[in-house]
Amino acid sequence: MSYELSYAEKGFLVHFAGNVSIEELNRANGEIQTHYYFDYHTYQVIDLLDANLSSVTEEDAEFPAVTDSVASKTTLHSVRVVFVVKESYAFSVVNSYVTYARQLVPKWEFAVFPTRDEALKWARSARLSA
Repeated sequence: MSYELSYAEKGFLVHFAGNVSIEELNRANGEIQTHYYFDYHTYQVIDLLDANLSSVTEEDAEFPAVTDSVASKTTLHSVRVVFVVKESYAFSVVNSYVTYARQLVPKWEFAVFPTRDEALKWARSARLSA
């Protein structure tokens, strides 16, 4: 498994490392969506700084956006989904997901940051308004 998932302070933290496939991205997303606290979470931080997404296409990013649109119907709060990414190809894949997701999940917010600290600060700031 190329990722670690944890839950803390009303949010999910997912760290990916090494070669990451769309199947692994979807598996992590499924773990979040079926987690006991999914309906109560306010943010997700998806850390891709140590990940190689070269096997994932921009079109692959549509599927997790679709599953998020279905899952979003049970969340009690608006959710902030933030990606931590620097590498240009990974950024294009993430940007593709964000484009799809903004259309399909209008009550959620999406952002991309180059550092973990910036991403976590933005994600957790949602708790102040939730």
